[in-house]
Amino acid sequence: MNTPLRRLDSHTFGWALATNHTHIDDFVESVRAVTPTGIWESRRLPGSGAGPSPDRLMIGSEGIFGIITEAWMRVQARPRFRASAGVVFPTFELGQKPQTNSPSQIMAS
Repeated sequence: MNTPLRRLDSHTFGWALATNHTHIDDFVESVRAVTPTGIWESRRLPGSGAGPSPDRLMIGSEGIFGIITEAWMRVQARPRFRASAGVVFPTFELGQKPQTNSPSQIMAS
């Protein structure tokens, strides 16, 4: 499924939170942008191994090359399950130990 996005600038793509794939630029299919020299558009084509993608260059420019006015993106399904994990150390000093120690060694000290 594809969806058009409107009124975006390239800084909008710098989202830090992700629930599935972490690089939003992997889902961009095409971009339309206003640049100092006029309107620039990429075509909706499958990925290519022929070198860097101009879409990624525009997305990563944070507005230096132009303002993204439209983008076509693949939409991913919402994750069915969520999980998180954490590690708590008994003391600050134990938390500073190198990660080469196994959890059983850390807990035994």
